[in-house]
Amino acid sequence: MRVLILSHMYPYALEPTFGVFVHDQVKELAGHCEVVVISPTPLAPPILRGLRARWGRYASKPAKTRLEGIEVHYPRYINIPGKRGFPLSAFFYGWAIRGLVVRLKNSFDFDLIHAHTICPDGFAASWLGRTVDTPVVCTIHGSDVNVYPHRTRLTRLVTKKAISSVDVIITVSAALKDKTLALGIPKREIRIIPNGVNLRRFAPIGRGQARAELGLPQDRKILVYASRLDEAKGLSCLLAALERVLSHDSHCLLVLVGDGPYRQHLEQEAIELGLQDDVIFAGLRPHAEIVKWMSACDLVVQPSLNEGSPLPVYEALACGRPMIASRVGGIPELITSDDYGLLVPPADPEALSKALLSGFRKEWDPERIRKHGEKYTWGRVADQLISLYEELLASHTESHVRHAGLYEQA
Repeated sequence: MRVLILSHMYPYALEPTFGVFVHDQVKELAGHCEVVVISPTPLAPPILRGLRARWGRYASKPAKTRLEGIEVHYPRYINIPGKRGFPLSAFFYGWAIRGLVVRLKNSFDFDLIHAHTICPDGFAASWLGRTVDTPVVCTIHGSDVNVYPHRTRLTRLVTKKAISSVDVIITVSAALKDKTLALGIPKREIRIIPNGVNLRRFAPIGRGQARAELGLPQDRKILVYASRLDEAKGLSCLLAALERVLSHDSHCLLVLVGDGPYRQHLEQEAIELGLQDDVIFAGLRPHAEIVKWMSACDLVVQPSLNEGSPLPVYEALACGRPMIASRVGGIPELITSDDYGLLVPPADPEALSKALLSGFRKEWDPERIRKHGEKYTWGRVADQLISLYEELLASHTESHVRHAGLYEQA
């Protein structure tokens, strides 16, 4: 079996954690089938490269490379910034890679396309699949249904068209499946296949050892947030909750591991709240290092306003660390017991602060948390995907045979 992966989210030299979850899934799939990746990248003219760092990073990507044995193509497409430009970019995305997809069909002869996110990837894949007579699978991850379709009418139309056009839809949580159906699409089957975690990479490390290696204090209670610094992640709520926690326990320290558009705002907010000595902005760290930050902490926190099925929850469980998180998206499907973490309403600093204080007081069982986390591996995800691929290809072949028979009868 040969599979073409289509995902605008994929790691590269200057952003090795960008879409790393797609790459982890692809590496597991490569043990079962042949895989090639197309990761379309916004075209970055010289005039734009000096305006924002990300445009310079786009320009740095090679046209083609091998990443841990996986062949990856980074074709360029015209990306129109802004809410109104987003759905238009989905059209440019498809047109830009059409030639490459046709060439790969001739040389690699892939059996199916698996796109990640419904827009722009799934939208482009739906008509490219028809162009090369190949079935299409699309995984919906979160913001592609939770956020983007609600920004403009055109984005909603493009999203609904893509959902109706691909052969198989996967969501990473039951909650996301419900959100997808709520967009008003014709009723259809949607498969649920969660994300996963690399248990070898996220094997627990002793708390004292991890703190020593990271230069963190041994005598403070430490909270770790390890994800993108974005407004939708509820980080302003987290700072407000931290202020309340510190009024009860002055030995608490928050470490924010990651970067993003909200960082400058958070840094200023921390100063205004008088938290500058109680918050560490660790910045973007290699994915392989996240295990140390999680192992070093007492609690991992994920105060998101909306979610699909966030990777930090899987990673925290694998590290044997309890999670304090918002009751949104697929998080309650992972934190199924108070033995693994505590859930609170989103955007509620008071409830979050109480949960954090309760989490510090509670006696957790790291081995039990780790055992629960071992249910969610990329290997299991790959097994489910291969089974789904085989089912889809059998159905596709049967459909061709049936149509051929009808043609001959006519």
